[in-house]
Amino acid sequence: MLGRRLIASFAFLAVLTALSCRTAVLEAPEPEGREERENPEERNRWFWEQRAYPAGSIPIAAHRSALLRESARTLRLSADDGTWTNIGPAPLPELVYSLASSQDVSGRASTLAIHPGNPDTMLLGTAEGGIWKTTDRGANWRSVGQDLPTLVVGVIRFSPSDPGLVFAGTGEARGAGPLRGFGLARSRDGGETWQLLPASGSGWDFNFTAITGLHVDPRDGKTLYLTTATIAPRTLNWTLPANLPQTGIFKSTDDGESWQLLHAAKRHPVSGSMSNGFSDFEYGGAAAPNLMYVSEYHGGIIRSTDGGATWRYVTPLKAAPGYGTFPANPSAISYQITNNRFQLANRLPNPASEVDFRIIEIAAAPSDPQVLYAGYDALQVRLDVNGNGIFDASDRRVNGALLFKSTDAGETWSWLGTRHDGVPDYCGFQCWYDNVISVHPANPDDVILGGAANYSRYAGEPFANPARLLELPWRGVLYQSRDGGKSWSDITPHCTQISAEPARTQAGVPVYPCVAVSNAKIVHPDIHVIVRGADGRVYVAGDGGVFRGSLPGPGSGHKRRAVAPRRLPDPLAGGIYTWETLNNGLSTLQFYRIAAHPDDPNILLGGLQDNSAAYWNGSEWQGWGAADGTVAFFHPVDPKRIYLGTQFEVHRHDDGGTKEFSEAAGWKLSVFAGEEFDLNNGETTSFVPVFALDPVDPSITYGASDRALYRSTERGADSVRIGPATNTVGVPTSISVSPVNRQVVWVGTGTGSVYRYDISGSGTAAATRLNTGLPNRFVSQIVAGYDSADTVYAVFNGYDANTPGTPGKVFVSRNRGTTWQNVSGDLPDVPANALALDPTDPNRMWLATDAALYSTRDGGQTWQSERRNMPVVTVSDVVYHAKSGELVVATFGRGIWKMNAGQ
Repeated sequence: MLGRRLIASFAFLAVLTALSCRTAVLEAPEPEGREERENPEERNRWFWEQRAYPAGSIPIAAHRSALLRESARTLRLSADDGTWTNIGPAPLPELVYSLASSQDVSGRASTLAIHPGNPDTMLLGTAEGGIWKTTDRGANWRSVGQDLPTLVVGVIRFSPSDPGLVFAGTGEARGAGPLRGFGLARSRDGGETWQLLPASGSGWDFNFTAITGLHVDPRDGKTLYLTTATIAPRTLNWTLPANLPQTGIFKSTDDGESWQLLHAAKRHPVSGSMSNGFSDFEYGGAAAPNLMYVSEYHGGIIRSTDGGATWRYVTPLKAAPGYGTFPANPSAISYQITNNRFQLANRLPNPASEVDFRIIEIAAAPSDPQVLYAGYDALQVRLDVNGNGIFDASDRRVNGALLFKSTDAGETWSWLGTRHDGVPDYCGFQCWYDNVISVHPANPDDVILGGAANYSRYAGEPFANPARLLELPWRGVLYQSRDGGKSWSDITPHCTQISAEPARTQAGVPVYPCVAVSNAKIVHPDIHVIVRGADGRVYVAGDGGVFRGSLPGPGSGHKRRAVAPRRLPDPLAGGIYTWETLNNGLSTLQFYRIAAHPDDPNILLGGLQDNSAAYWNGSEWQGWGAADGTVAFFHPVDPKRIYLGTQFEVHRHDDGGTKEFSEAAGWKLSVFAGEEFDLNNGETTSFVPVFALDPVDPSITYGASDRALYRSTERGADSVRIGPATNTVGVPTSISVSPVNRQVVWVGTGTGSVYRYDISGSGTAAATRLNTGLPNRFVSQIVAGYDSADTVYAVFNGYDANTPGTPGKVFVSRNRGTTWQNVSGDLPDVPANALALDPTDPNRMWLATDAALYSTRDGGQTWQSERRNMPVVTVSDVVYHAKSGELVVATFGRGIWKMNAGQ
């Protein structure tokens, strides 16, 4: 995921540009306040909680029914019916990385399978974009399986004995994907067409779960094994549904039609809630078809040597019964920027009530499955920085990776070292999210690690007490060892030239900056898949799509060794791979919000998860950098003034925008928050920031926190608090200014509250909470009406099943919020995300939902699906361009779609 941590200084941001991450390798001090919260966990919590509130759970039956209903809808299109055009991005070209390097990217990919007999054919599974197929080794992709009720695919497997038979497991445990887990899909024609198999039966239920591992017995193509999980555990306090299906390890002997539970996941030994399930599944394959390894969330690694009949732990247990533990008590490294020293600190044990790790990524060597590597997501490691033997205020807590190896099927383990000793912290603070290990098919000593990147600004030489500092861009997305983990090379070094002379000193230590980078030496960070091709090349997939790495000459892998591996940290070590993007044709990007140019509907701007922002000029896309993109706005009078949101922030550019996201390029940081805004004092905003322009005088802008409405008369600069100094009930999620009376401003919150702010001539405001008759659910959007200042619409996320006394997705008030009317008609019970109004016809509206786009022409009495030729996908935003009649929708996984809806 891009933008895990925004940097307050634009000078630093210009170096990190679109990506940042909390990494513990050569780590600078943790940022305070807002930056402290910006991570993939916050993104997932934002997505989950608005759908689960107030019950803290998803009504599985209601959700499944709505998506199946939409999937089964017969698309009868007459000659007069319009169809949607997908305009991509496919891919987003030249997304800017650090130091102005760039690559073409697509949306998050979660699995890649290569045809066992034809390496030109591959199938790609994506987080919200479905299944894609290539027959030219990744040069071009096309969508397959669009009729499935879910586009969230976590694992794909070809049958070894019959490659025409392919299975795809739905759901994704490391995001919010279990919401769309529908079990297993099967193809009998090499992935061209897909059939959804039964998702439940006697003793098994795959609804609302993610299939995290899947293997086909090479001796019998009808015998399958799989593992399931629900939402991956977080450090954040999420309330998981009480009625989650039992997760576990399952076996089928009838081609996936029915399943037997082999081993149930445990309940959480501290909280007592249902276990999250199993995160990784390694299979002995043809070399040892009865050997299986499975890792459980919070539970360690279990092994079966009899085809799943019996299981036992092959990792030590914690003192708390039923928990896993670290096989060692290692030390760790932290970087002290105050004196440019890299300090070795002992790790202190966590209290018995605290979890030490969340997931363990495992990888068995295909040629010798007795060899097993395990990468621990070390959670909240307590470092004794001051060396007094206790954890106190001067010490630190960090997350990171710990790597272990076994050569006897897990009976004994060796710890491969610390970051100080040369083992890379390849996934940093995100090992629960991006943590991958791949072993070469023919060489157990050839190992590649993938995860996040090393975003730390400095590398010290020597490591522990540097005589000089190297100032570097991203590196370390992938590391390779060719000697079984004894030494490692960064195979994504990015920087190709260090200045011969220091540029400055830092605390008396000379700093040598990187002066040249190569697009061919880096891949998009956050790796979820590493696959070794039969041609020796390395295929990786993750938050930026698909990439392929090659060594000089024919083939790659362990056979060629252009340079000997060198121990870290040498930023230029191992730079022998050449990387190329394989994203052509992939329309899988995930949009939050979009904006259409007020005069030209062909000009669009939108915020993207993982991939910054996208700009469409009518014929081609451009990638605009800086963090995860969220909201987007054009100034309605002077559209050269644009606004882009990132995590918790909004930025402005006064000259049409630019790809380089820096103050030097004209971007202004944090335009909606003035000096009064103080997150360090407990003030809270939404992960996707709330922001609005006055439609009459767009120099006036609004932002909001849970303590105040903020108003600026200088296009976002010098925002000041207005209104009473009392907290809103819930964090604000939407703002709308009446186009009829700009003194009326509406605010919705994440706990179902609606506020009307009446602005006086002096700029002060009186706030009134107006909730009578409204559901206690997340307000996705507030939309002021065009026909009257008294008219306002409120759109609600979540499920009617969670608020049965007050059902409804869309409500309208025609008396400034005093009373409300439910105008949801016959809408399905599925989360609603955004509403577009026809400014010339108050009875005509479009609603973006998690299943499809719906429209009404009678003010909400009846609604009809406008899915037409689109797949069943989350529609995250909708814009109606009244001047042209163009309807534009943003999806969370299938890019942007356009259709002329008439006027």
